[in-house]
Amino acid sequence: MAAARPCKLLLALAAATHATTWGGLRNQGNTCYLNSLLQTLFHVPALRSDVLGRPAEPRGLMKRLRTAPRPARALADVFKRLAQNATAQTRGLTRALGVSG
Repeated sequence: MAAARPCKLLLALAAATHATTWGGLRNQGNTCYLNSLLQTLFHVPALRSDVLGRPAEPRGLMKRLRTAPRPARALADVFKRLAQNATAQTRGLTRALGVSG
C-alpha cells in the first residue's frame, strides 16, 4: 500500500510558516470567534487579493449606495495590517458593521 501524500494546502502552509511570521488580531473583548473567521478569510488567496485590491474610493453602484463601502474599507484595513505581519485591530470593522458598543 502506498503512503498517503500530504495535500498541497498543507505543504503550502508548512512552507509559508517556515518562511514567514504572521501578524495577529487584538481581542477587542469577546471577538475571538470573529478574529478566527477573519484570519481564516485572510488566508484564502482569492478573497485576500479581492479585498486588498479594492479601489480606495467607491465607484459605480457602491458609490451610489454609500453604505456598503465602509465595512469593505474596514475589512481592507484589517487585511492590510495582517499582510504587513502586524497586529490588527477589529474595532473599526465592528463599528462599520454596527456590532460594537
